[in-house]
Amino acid sequence: MAAIIQRFPVFTFVSGGESGFGATQCSICLTDFAVGEHLRILPCGHMYHRKCLKQLVASGSMTCPDCRHNFGNNNA
Repeated sequence: MAAIIQRFPVFTFVSGGESGFGATQCSICLTDFAVGEHLRILPCGHMYHRKCLKQLVASGSMTCPDCRHNFGNNNA
């Protein structure tokens, strides 16, 4: 399962929406992203703390918590 999330890019969060993505909070843990944190972005465009996404996959979920996109399939 870890190989699945390794496919998704990691980026560093920057302040003021400069990252190019609108989200400022992880909807898994409901904590604001901090400047310098490393996040993963799913194919659907939603982003999460790397640790949170890893725990989500470890629990058996392969769907985005925000839009329910199945990121575990081969087309993700």
